[in-house]
Amino acid sequence: MSAISREIFGRYLHAGALSHDADALAELFTEDGVLEAPLVPAGHPYPRRLVGREAIRAGIAEYHRRPPGARNPTVGRSEER
Repeated sequence: MSAISREIFGRYLHAGALSHDADALAELFTEDGVLEAPLVPAGHPYPRRLVGREAIRAGIAEYHRRPPGARNPTVGRSEER
């Protein structure tokens, strides 16, 4: 991973997971950028797909306005087969 890639990834982690700064996160994307989270389960409050910087800004801000308990997925054991 190049130094630039590491820097962008670090900014992404800080803006999203650490500081919950929707503006800073959105600024990492181009105006027509796409944020995709394909592993987010259906029905989870985190958006699976947002298209465009302003949609990313609004969607992430809305997610972070939720109370912490409403944002976190339910973690449990999957059924054994």
